Amino acid sequence: MRLLLRFPCLVLQIFAGLLTAYGTFAMSSTAGIQPPNLVVLLGVGAMAASGLAAARVAGNPFAGWWPSLAALAVPWLLVTFPVLLETPCPPDHPPLTPTYHCVPPGAPIFFAVSALAIAVAVWGAGRDLRLSFGTARRLDRAGRLGT
Repeated sequence: MRLLLRFPCLVLQIFAGLLTAYGTFAMSSTAGIQPPNLVVLLGVGAMAASGLAAARVAGNPFAGWWPSLAALAVPWLLVTFPVLLETPCPPDHPPLTPTYHCVPPGAPIFFAVSALAIAVAVWGAGRDLRLSFGTARRLDRAGRLGT
């Protein structure tokens, strides 16, 4: 039953991570990193709430963080990879035109942090799956899984 309840929590976590990623894209501009906006704050709140719900359903306090982290990191990794070697915009740069092009500063840092976050999320997913199926096996051996 717990595995069935975890699916809606997983979907909510992914949507919360994607909402946060959407908001963080607006924070990165050619003028530099901007302060968090309302979408980011709502997304982080949704990530925390869905993570707590998933941890509660799973019975494991570490079960609820990796889907949101992966959903937040994957878009940033995909966006920053193509612009890693391009020139970052200097302060007070001229307007972007077909002849003048620069990218928001910090792309290599965002790429590195996103790659690290994905690695941590993969580790968390593996740990979570081992714990979830280990608990199911123990309950099945005790004859309590069907009840």
